[in-house]
Amino acid sequence: MKKIRSFVAVMFLILFTSSCVKEEPVYVLQNNGSNTYVFDNLIGNVRITIYNTPNSYDITVINGPGSVIGCAIRNYSSPSTIYFSDAYIPKGGTETQSSSANGIPLDQKLELKLVLYKTNVSSAVYRLIEALGLDFWDGINRYKENIAAEYIIVFKMSN
Repeated sequence: MKKIRSFVAVMFLILFTSSCVKEEPVYVLQNNGSNTYVFDNLIGNVRITIYNTPNSYDITVINGPGSVIGCAIRNYSSPSTIYFSDAYIPKGGTETQSSSANGIPLDQKLELKLVLYKTNVSSAVYRLIEALGLDFWDGINRYKENIAAEYIIVFKMSN
């Protein structure tokens, strides 16, 4: 009888621990006034400013002087919902994308992906990367050898 109880207890522990899913840490961006949320000093001295209201949003990515970058912000649980995507933002460049139809829901997981390209990549490769279009992140795998660093973070915006 003791062996059966021990066996049942061990099986319960195995089932319990195998059903636990490790949750990714979620970074919380706080509203710093005027409905604005900011990521600052990311790789390559990138700054991302999100202006968000219930009816609209603007996302501005300011690239530092170091390297060309690519950036995507999308809904974490529904990756087909893309709020910002640009495969090619030149050194010292700025890109803004907006929606006047709706804002980005607060307290919902979002995913930021940022690619810093190597400085020795030819302009022809940059043009090919730029041509990847709105969902460049799925196509970037062909150009992995041209990436110096990747930055991926799950975050949400909170009041």
